[in-house]
Amino acid sequence: AVGAIVGVCIAVLASVITLAVALPWLEAKDVDVSLFSRDVGSPLLGALIATSLAAVVGIGLGALLSNQTLAITLVIVWSVTAESLLVGFLPEVGRWLPGGASSALAGTATAEGGLLPFWGAAAVLAGYALALAAAGGRRLAHREIT
Repeated sequence: AVGAIVGVCIAVLASVITLAVALPWLEAKDVDVSLFSRDVGSPLLGALIATSLAAVVGIGLGALLSNQTLAITLVIVWSVTAESLLVGFLPEVGRWLPGGASSALAGTATAEGGLLPFWGAAAVLAGYALALAAAGGRRLAHREIT
C-alpha cells in the first residue's frame, strides 16, 4: 500500500513538471490545450494508475527475489528486450503484457496489437501487481517463519 502511495506521489510530481513545461510550450506554438480535456486528463489519470501499480510490481518482485540487483536487472531486461521481442513475434499478445497495459493507460499504441480499453488495461496491470505482491508477501512470510 505504501508503495502504491509513493508511486502516486511520483506520478503527481512527474505530471506537474510535465504540465509546467508542456503547457507554456504548447501555448507559444498556439496549440489550445485544456487541462480538463480527454486528451490531457486520460493520460494523466493513466499515469497515476500505471505508476502506482508499477511500484507495487517492483516491490512484489523485490520481495520475491532476494537479490535486488537481479530484480532490477530482470525488470530492465524484460521491459527493454524480452517484451519487445515477444511483441515483435506475437503482436496480438502485446496488449496483455505489462508494457502494453501501461501504454493503453497512457493512451499510446502497441505494435500492431491494438490497445485494451482504459479500465481493462488497469485491471490487467492490477492483476500483475497483485500476483507479484502476493507471491512476494508469501515468500517473505515463509522466510520469516523458517
